[in-house]
Amino acid sequence: MGRASQPLGRPASVPLLAGRAESEGRARAITATTVTAAAFCAVLLGALAAYSPVAALGVVVIVGYGALVLRNLPTALALWIPLIFFEGLSGLSYIPEATGLLLALGWVIALARSRTSSLGGRVAPIVLAPLAALVLWITASLLWAQAPEESIGALVRVYSVVFLFVMLVNRVTSRRALMWLIGAFVVGAALSVVYGLLTGLSEAPGAVGDDATVAQGRLQGGVGDPNFLAASLISAAALVGAIGVARRVRVQFRALLVLAGAVMPIGVLSTGSRGGVLAAIAAVVLTLLILRGYRRRALALVAISLVVVAGYASFSPIAPLDRFTQADSSGGSGRLDLWTVGWRMAADYPWLGVGIANFQPRAHEYAREPGALTRVNYISETVQEVHNLYLQVATETGVPGVLLLLAFVSGCVRCTWRAAERFRASGEHRMATFARLLLIAQVSMLAADTFLSALVDKRLWIILALGPILANIAAREASPATSTAAV
Repeated sequence: MGRASQPLGRPASVPLLAGRAESEGRARAITATTVTAAAFCAVLLGALAAYSPVAALGVVVIVGYGALVLRNLPTALALWIPLIFFEGLSGLSYIPEATGLLLALGWVIALARSRTSSLGGRVAPIVLAPLAALVLWITASLLWAQAPEESIGALVRVYSVVFLFVMLVNRVTSRRALMWLIGAFVVGAALSVVYGLLTGLSEAPGAVGDDATVAQGRLQGGVGDPNFLAASLISAAALVGAIGVARRVRVQFRALLVLAGAVMPIGVLSTGSRGGVLAAIAAVVLTLLILRGYRRRALALVAISLVVVAGYASFSPIAPLDRFTQADSSGGSGRLDLWTVGWRMAADYPWLGVGIANFQPRAHEYAREPGALTRVNYISETVQEVHNLYLQVATETGVPGVLLLLAFVSGCVRCTWRAAERFRASGEHRMATFARLLLIAQVSMLAADTFLSALVDKRLWIILALGPILANIAAREASPATSTAAV
C-alpha cells in the first residue's frame, strides 16, 4: 500500500507546477509588452521633442496629470482650480477645458470602481432637488427659444458646471482635501492678480487684446474680465481668513496668508469693479453680524486694507479711482440700459422666459420702446449680456427658473450654516468660525453677481460647493459611529 500510494501523490503537483509556469510566462509577456510599448512611446516622444519641445512637454504633463487623476482625484482637482484663473488668456484657454475633461473621465471611472458612491447620499436634498429641477427647466427652455442654436452651446456650459459641482461634492470628503481645494482657489486668485499687475505695467495703455491683463486701465488678470476677477477676489479674501482660523499654522505660512490677504484688496481696486466693492461691503457687514468674537479683528483688517489700498493707489498707474469717484449716467458700460431691457423682456415673458442664452439675440426688439436708453449700441449693435445673474435667469427662464436658482443657492448657504452649527455644538469653535467664513465667501460672491451674468462661472460653482462639502464632513464626524470610534 505504501509503494502504491507514492505514484498517486506525484501527478497532483503537476497542475500546480503547470499553472505556476503559465502565470510566470504570462507575467513575462506582460513585462515584455510594457517595456516594448514604453520604448516605442519614448521614441515617439523624442521625435516630438526634436520637432517641438513645448508640445513634448505638454504630452508629458497631460500623461502625468492623467495618472494623478486616476490615483488621487481630489489632489488633481486642487491642481486644476488655479488654471481657471488664467482661462482668459488665449494661449492658455484650452488647458482648463482639456484637464477638466480628464477630471470628468477620472470621476466616472472612480464611480464605476466604487459600489458605495451615491450622488443622492452626498448632495443634500435641499441642494439636489432644486438643482435637478433647475437643470431640467433650463433644458426645457430650448423648446421655446427663438434662437436654439445659441441655447445649445449655453446648455453644454450649464451641464459642465453642474457636473463640476456634483463632482466636487462627491469626491472632496475630508478636511484635508477641503483645505487643499480652498488653498488652490486662493493661490489661483492671488497669482492672477500678481501676473496681471506685473505684465500690465509693461502693456500699452488701453490694451484690449485677448492676452491683455489690463484692459482700458482696469486689471483683469488671467480671468479676462475685471468684474469676474473682483468677485473672486472678495471670496478669496474670506477663504484666506478661513485657512488662518482652521488650524494653528507656522509663522512662515501665516506670513504667506497675510501677503495673500493684502493682494486681494489691491486687486479689487485695480479692477475698478463696482460689483467688487458691493461684494466687499456685503462681506464686511456679514462678518460683523455673524463673527461677533472677531469684530475688532475684522475692523482692524478693514482699516489695514484701506491703508494698503491707499498706499498702492498713490503710486500705481493701474488704479482706476475715477470709476468709484465719478458718476456715470449709463450705470457702468451701459449696465442700466441692459437691466432696463432685461426687465422689459422679463415682464413680457414672465413664466417661460425667452429661452436660455436668448437675451442677446432678442434684445434689439426692445431698443425702440419708450424710455431713455443712453447706450443704444449695446442693445441694437454689439449686444452684451444682461450683467445680472438673477435678472439673466428671470429673463431667459422666467419666474420658475429664478425661484429654482434662489432655492439652490440658499440650499448651499444653508448647508454651510448647518455645518457651522454642528461644529459649534461639538465644541469645535475654530471649525465653526471656519464654516462662517466660507458662508461669507459664498454671500459675497452672490452679491457681486448682481453685476454679472455668472450662471456658468466655474468659480461661483466652486464656492457654492463648499457648503455641501463641509456639511457632509460635519455630519460624518458627528455621526454616532464616528463618535464611538473616536472614544
